[in-house]
Amino acid sequence: MILETGDPRIHPSKVQRGQRFGRWTVVRYASPAPQPYGVRDGRVYHRRLHVRCVCGFERDAWERDILRGDSRGCRLASCRHAYDEVTMRKVREATDTIAARIARLLEQLDAEREELLRIQAEAQAIVEARQGRKRERR
Repeated sequence: MILETGDPRIHPSKVQRGQRFGRWTVVRYASPAPQPYGVRDGRVYHRRLHVRCVCGFERDAWERDILRGDSRGCRLASCRHAYDEVTMRKVREATDTIAARIARLLEQLDAEREELLRIQAEAQAIVEARQGRKRERR
């Protein structure tokens, strides 16, 4: 039995096409394939999604398993290894980007500190000049 999206027995989906969950990307809605624990009062409460892993492997999965995090990607060892390498590369790139941003902010802070010290020295010179004029008047 194939149910269409407009069928009143299908519970509204909580995910969108293209949404990512771990290594899975939702490609499309699959037939809900009602199960005894998925049907109550003639209404299908659990939806099946057709998902694609980052390695290209595709399959149908229960929406609730994806939402709960019970299914995060295919279980192929080569996929997990590649995904871990990609993840680590992204972490390193993000760390490098953050480090570069921190370095730029520290340079700006040093420049502002030098400007503040210059202004402070000018203010001190002005104060000393005024005090010198007052002494000359006396």
